[in-house]
Amino acid sequence: MLARCHLSFRTTFLISVVVLSLSLSRSHRLDRRVLINNNKSLLRIDQSTRSSLGDRVIRFVARSPPHTHAPPLSPVAMRVLNIAEKPSVAKELAAILAKGAAQRATSKSKFNPAFQFEFSLRGQRVTMVVTSVSGHMMSLDVVPEYQTWRSCDPARLFDVPVIKFVQKDHQDVDSNIRHHAKSCQMLVLWLDCDREGENIAFEVIQRCTEVNPRLQILRARFSALIPRCARMRAIGRESG
Repeated sequence: MLARCHLSFRTTFLISVVVLSLSLSRSHRLDRRVLINNNKSLLRIDQSTRSSLGDRVIRFVARSPPHTHAPPLSPVAMRVLNIAEKPSVAKELAAILAKGAAQRATSKSKFNPAFQFEFSLRGQRVTMVVTSVSGHMMSLDVVPEYQTWRSCDPARLFDVPVIKFVQKDHQDVDSNIRHHAKSCQMLVLWLDCDREGENIAFEVIQRCTEVNPRLQILRARFSALIPRCARMRAIGRESG
């Protein structure tokens, strides 16, 4: 009787140990998980079910498109407005600076074409716009009430106010340079390097800065329109 009880107790004990071992082994297998990163979502897959479910999930992740990042935006190119004293100079200047690759741009003046091309200025990639005036755009006169011969004693004209205005036959030229000045960040003055050219340069500055006060202004100094002079030495002095 005692032997039977002892055997029964021993058998029960052994069975319990086997069951406990199996449970621990299964628990250990359940803790072995595969972590899959799918768009920041961690999917935990039981090692025991990987053959049925895990492989399908892995195949799905493999087919998922990788994270794509938009390419960095290229910096907006600076636009530089170049103004020559007459159309023929603007055409020749554009041909030299662009090495023959200049394209026609919009112009508000029938006789003053505009040209556009890419250019490297002071180590920076810029878009050049080249156009021109046709000599003096502006004229001087006394205020309207003194503009007739009999309006006053001529001696008084020494003291009356003087106004500066765009001439009627140059209004399209004025409209053209102001149109381009609005979209540019820099103005380069290619007017002749003499007294008259300097005077016209200040007319251009006045008209352009009225529509774009933030323009950076440079004065090109050159003696001839040849590639070496125009490309290498002309641009480099600020006007102030």
